[in-house]
Amino acid sequence: MRIISQSPAKLILTGEHAILNNIPALSIAIDLPTICEINFTNQTNNIYFDIELANYQQKVSESFAILNNLAIAIENRFYKYSNNSLPIQSVLKQPIDLIIICIYHFQQKHTLKKGNWQIKIMGHNFPARGLGSSAAVIVTVLYSLYKQNNINIDKEEVLKLATTIENRQHGNSSGLDLATILFGGLIKYQPQQPIKFLPAKTFSAWFIDTGIGEDSTGQAVNFVQQHFNRSHNIWQEFKQVSQQIERAWLEQDTIKMQTAIRYNQQLLEEIGVVPNRVKHFLNKLNTTSTTAGKICGSGAISGKAAGVILSIGKPPFSLCQEYDYNIYPININNQGVYCEVVN
Repeated sequence: MRIISQSPAKLILTGEHAILNNIPALSIAIDLPTICEINFTNQTNNIYFDIELANYQQKVSESFAILNNLAIAIENRFYKYSNNSLPIQSVLKQPIDLIIICIYHFQQKHTLKKGNWQIKIMGHNFPARGLGSSAAVIVTVLYSLYKQNNINIDKEEVLKLATTIENRQHGNSSGLDLATILFGGLIKYQPQQPIKFLPAKTFSAWFIDTGIGEDSTGQAVNFVQQHFNRSHNIWQEFKQVSQQIERAWLEQDTIKMQTAIRYNQQLLEEIGVVPNRVKHFLNKLNTTSTTAGKICGSGAISGKAAGVILSIGKPPFSLCQEYDYNIYPININNQGVYCEVVN
C-alpha cells in the first residue's frame, strides 16, 4: 500500500520564545508543503526500512533492529542533554536521525507491521528558516505510519507524540509548530490550554528570506532562557503584543496589526535573537508607513541571517533587492496535514 501525507509550513505572528514562558502565541499555516510517501509490502517476517531524504540526498537501508539501536543512542544523547552534559545540537547528528527517532517513538506506542517499508521525504526549499520544517517532517511521517498501520488518527495523540519527538530536535518543544501544522489556519496556542482557532480572514502578507541562521533553534532558545528568566517583565510585554495582534486580526485592522508587529520586533531585538544585518533591514522596513515586519521563528544570536521575516503591507521589493533578500507572497493553508491512499 502507498500512502502520501502532506503538511503545510508555519509562520509565527507572535510568541517566539514567549510561548515557553506560558505566553499565548499566534501561528498561521502557509502553503509550503512537506510530503512523506510510504510504500509498504509484507513480503517478509522482518521489519526493514529504506529511508530517503530527497532534499539532503541522504539514504539509509537498514533493518529495524539496527535503526532501533541508532535510536537508543539518540535517546542516550538526549538524556545527557537533559542533564546539561551535551549541547542540543549534538542529540540529532544528521537529518535522517529525525526519521529514525520518529519510527522509534511510534513503535514504543504502537506496533509496526512486519514487512518492507520505503519512506521518502520531500520538503520545501526553505529548511531551517523558522517555518517549522522539522515539525512538518515529524507530522507527515507519523500520519503516514498511523495510516499504514491501520490505526485511527487522533490529532491530540499525534500532537503529544510529535512533541516528545521534537524535543530531541529543539530541546524544549512548546508544541506550537506541530499544532499549527496539524490543524492549519490561524491558531492561538498556549501550553496546557485548549487551542483556539481564529476565523479565516484576508491576509495580505509576504515572507522574506534572509537565509539560514548560524544557530539552531535549540541554541537560540537556550540563550534566551539563560538571559531572561520566567519572571522577567519582558514576557508581559510579549503578552500585550499577542493581545494586540489577535484584536487586529479579528477587526481586520491593518494599521493596528502593523503597529503591533513593529512592537513585537523591538522585543525580539531586546532578547538578542536578531543579527545586526537583519536588524538594520527591519529598522529601514519599519520606519515606512506602508509596511511592517518581524522575524519569525527562533531567530539567531550570531551571524548575518535569521530565517524568514514576516512583512505585512506593501511589498518592499526595492529594499529586499538592496539586501539581496528574496520575497514571496504568503498563502494561508486552512486544511493542515492530510493523508491519502494512492493505488
